[in-house]
Amino acid sequence: MKLKLLDLFSGIGGFSLGLESTGQFETIAFVEKDEFCQKVLKKNFNNIPIESEVRNVKGDRYAADIITGGFPCQHQQRGITKTWGINQHGNQAETSQFREQY
Repeated sequence: MKLKLLDLFSGIGGFSLGLESTGQFETIAFVEKDEFCQKVLKKNFNNIPIESEVRNVKGDRYAADIITGGFPCQHQQRGITKTWGINQHGNQAETSQFREQY
């Protein structure tokens, strides 16, 4: 029996690809708001639901054995921080949301 995987802040699905390649995991849903990444996920992971907002993901809807999270790290890149004006602690909202829901 495969473990059910919920992939948060999925990007293009690297965590799921690696874990599924072991034969021990099955991805049940992705959470990714970037439209380009969603297109890649749809192409490479056919028929797996993609949620665009982590606040819409509830534990009773997606019963998972393991949760991965590729939390955004853009705030650690100086060029992007200056260009986009991202707060130094730009991913705190995502982290606190994760703690509240699980």
